[in-house]
Amino acid sequence: MAGSADRSINSLNQAPERRIMAGDVIRCSSVRKVFANRAVLSDVNLSIHTGEKLAILGSSGSGKTTLLRIMAGLETATSGQITMNGQPVKEIPAAERSVGMVFQLSSVYPHMSVEENLAFPLRCRRFSHPQISDRVKELAGLLGITRLLKQSAASLSGGESQRVAIGKALATPPSLLLLDEPFSNLDADLRWRLLDEIKRLHDRLHLTTVLVTHNIGEALYVADRVGVLSGGQILQLAAPDLLFARPASLEVARLLYSPILNSITGELISKTDRMAEFRPLDGLPSLQLSQDGKASNNQVVVSWRPNDASLALDAASIPLAVADHWVVPAEVTNLDFWEGRRLATLTASKTVLRVPAPNSIDISSGTKVHVIVPRASIVVFSAADGRRMPLLDPGVL
Repeated sequence: MAGSADRSINSLNQAPERRIMAGDVIRCSSVRKVFANRAVLSDVNLSIHTGEKLAILGSSGSGKTTLLRIMAGLETATSGQITMNGQPVKEIPAAERSVGMVFQLSSVYPHMSVEENLAFPLRCRRFSHPQISDRVKELAGLLGITRLLKQSAASLSGGESQRVAIGKALATPPSLLLLDEPFSNLDADLRWRLLDEIKRLHDRLHLTTVLVTHNIGEALYVADRVGVLSGGQILQLAAPDLLFARPASLEVARLLYSPILNSITGELISKTDRMAEFRPLDGLPSLQLSQDGKASNNQVVVSWRPNDASLALDAASIPLAVADHWVVPAEVTNLDFWEGRRLATLTASKTVLRVPAPNSIDISSGTKVHVIVPRASIVVFSAADGRRMPLLDPGVL
């Protein structure tokens, strides 16, 4: 970059010269990747809007890192295509992609000091010494590694090394920022500070940011949209609030509400065009559900989150508006401490349920209780293929 000596440090916080133009997208078209006769990605179709924050959420082995590497041009798809600004990624020279990437495992240069690692991307862009010095200090302060600047990168702990790698990716703000679970080795406080900083930089620099993670909280907190990836396929792509409220399948719901999702299997019997009855297979009380149009009788799974239900010891504690609730008799089998409060494990006939138990309720193993489930918190899935049944609308999860 000619004339870099005349730049102010503020130019580091402005858009780089090569950018994805407004309105353009990163596109994944029928992307498939096979390793050793095993399909890691299967027909992935995804459009990433320029300027958005997209999270790809998936468990270990779901194919999310492979997809990110294909986006970056580090892997080649077995079939299908990835384009950036309408041009195949593999045809764009690496130096011209304006892509910053942070890997799950640290990518620092062990023979350099921390300071030299942070300065390296800036030196490659020929920024002046004062600019480099100022930016390195800024990054070190942000990442909490000022005391490590003179230390050899080879001597860093895993968490420290990853902080330096994040700093390298942010040194010259890229057009496309790809994050491969970079926060997994960081302590909680720094993790959330860096999430906030990534969001702030994204908005100020008009970046397109893609985060892959197995952490549900990170995905919902950072992203404008979240894609749920499982078995090499994107099962659902939606805004965080819609995704959380309307999981498209039982598999998505189990991933979002991990580690606990209460579920009861039964038969759905249509009564009228507007009403159906859910009859649990294990003899629990039935549940009336509304529907729009008469559906054929199906085996279904009725699910809800633990925090949406409550416990009652006797009939007097059951809400008066019982028509708006499903009351399920159960017996306490265990009490644990979970997310800051007591969690009761219950047996309802042959089904295991989990519901928060406030300290004001005097219960122990063997106590008979009623589980109160608001109808508005229930979602219904087909037992055959796991898909949410859109005709049923008792409420919003």
